[in-house]
Amino acid sequence: MDEINRFINGKSYELLLRNILQKRNIEIESNIPFVLLDYDKEQLKAAQIGVENLETLLISNMTEIVSFVERKMSYDFEDEEEYPKGEELSDDEKPKLITELPYYKNFMVAFLIEYYLLKEHPTALCRYLKRIDIANATKYERELKAIWQEIIKTSFDPVRAATKYKNMKNKLDKVIVDLKNKLPYEPKLDLIISRLESVKSLLSDNCQSLTLNPINGITRAYLDIVSDYEDPITNDLYSLEKEISALIK
Repeated sequence: MDEINRFINGKSYELLLRNILQKRNIEIESNIPFVLLDYDKEQLKAAQIGVENLETLLISNMTEIVSFVERKMSYDFEDEEEYPKGEELSDDEKPKLITELPYYKNFMVAFLIEYYLLKEHPTALCRYLKRIDIANATKYERELKAIWQEIIKTSFDPVRAATKYKNMKNKLDKVIVDLKNKLPYEPKLDLIISRLESVKSLLSDNCQSLTLNPINGITRAYLDIVSDYEDPITNDLYSLEKEISALIK
């Protein structure tokens, strides 16, 4: 719980909170019950991620996270209660919010966990929701993914994407040249080079044909050949492998 306390009182989370308060007229309660902090701990455990993952996320994706939190707070989630046909409640019978209570300061921890899974491990989202006993988890997952699709559509920046592709191609060119220099001494590197050139060709198509990562596992394959963890090419391959995976997501 101390770790979660440090996180929600840290600079990154405070900045996120200030951004949300600029968009939403809500009251924040800083005196958080221990039971809620303990629940945050259990949610992180269920998601199989750590506070450090959320911290890294905030540092590199603040604008997108602000958009996600704001959209989720505005989203009209469907009523989770289901009634037999003919016994549905009328609008007058449905419960109404009388007073809007303050938000505990840690309320965005749950949002950040959902955002992390949507962005990094979308196939794990439903399992996580079921582990924390969310009612109608499958329907809630669909609604979260609908929000996520809105975020993706509005956050796409063609200029930034073009720059990203260019930088990635430059990195690919460098690694391919470095590997070709090693090729006379290690013929097995030819397959590594071939896979990288395949990715380069797909990037030239602006990833239109990129649905699976052609270089998934390439870092391990390279290490199986050279057995040198200090080789700079190892870091370059690992970086490229992660960047391509992120593009596909």
